[in-house]
Amino acid sequence: MDANTSKILSFIDHLLQNDNMKNEPLVIAETLIINFISKNINVLKQALTSPQFFPDTPIEETLKLLLSALRDRVINEIKPVLIKHIQNINFNVLNSIEGSEPIAQDFLKDRFIQFLDIALTHKEVRYYSNSVINIYNVNAVEKYINEIFTRREFLYNELTKVQKNNLKVDQYVNYLKILLLLKNTAYIKVPFSAGAEVKNINFIDMQKAPKMMDNFFAAVEEHISKSLPGVNKKVIRMALKSNCPEDQTKLEESSARLLFAFTNRYQEYKHFDKIDRGAESPDKSWFNIAKKNADHQGFNKSMIEELYRIAADNAW
Repeated sequence: MDANTSKILSFIDHLLQNDNMKNEPLVIAETLIINFISKNINVLKQALTSPQFFPDTPIEETLKLLLSALRDRVINEIKPVLIKHIQNINFNVLNSIEGSEPIAQDFLKDRFIQFLDIALTHKEVRYYSNSVINIYNVNAVEKYINEIFTRREFLYNELTKVQKNNLKVDQYVNYLKILLLLKNTAYIKVPFSAGAEVKNINFIDMQKAPKMMDNFFAAVEEHISKSLPGVNKKVIRMALKSNCPEDQTKLEESSARLLFAFTNRYQEYKHFDKIDRGAESPDKSWFNIAKKNADHQGFNKSMIEELYRIAADNAW
């Protein structure tokens, strides 16, 4: 490690000790640091050009080095976690999806792991990976899907009859976990033509033109299919739609609406070893608030109400 890199890493460590960042996951702190730099650029310019740091280096070059080092640090932290979870997914479920061609599980695992090197270079993909990692870490999919398939109420009907598939409970768990791996590909910038001009844009950019969202998703499908050959485009589309509020989904896209709720719940998830006496359990509390604001936040209210009941019955 050269002296400049060492100084940059020390400066990043210093920023991470800020009261607003020190209790946040690194993947969230990255965005907070970027916003902090943007708002305090004049003060940081004085600090980074001082004799202690880089007096002879243009501030633009220093900031580029800083953001690059921060990005690499985040990737090095979250990539092994995602790989671990990829290794535990049974990809054979994809062979059960209508229109899919048989494909070897080991091949798919290797492809998904390789694809991380592309996906995680995008800041928004890293940021929204927080919800995916939290969902995996707390086994949220397993817990809720098992309850949903046991109760056989509204959510079960939505996921099996409305969505029209014959997946068993364990298959559905793996199916949703694969969708979670694909969900954030919506934040990869891909070439897209909105007229005469072709621009590299992502899901955030498309919020300004929601009527063209389906065309954008088709462009994303083509882009990532090159890295993930054999993955059914219906699966990719369902994953992409899980970024959308209910009014931007189709009737049969029940899994997308469920994951939209889950990823919103777990993006800012905090683990508590002990719940205060008399306090609601974390999931119950979150879904209780969400069901009151379901229409405003883009949730399917009936889904949220059932998730609330499940969380309440299990003290989750």
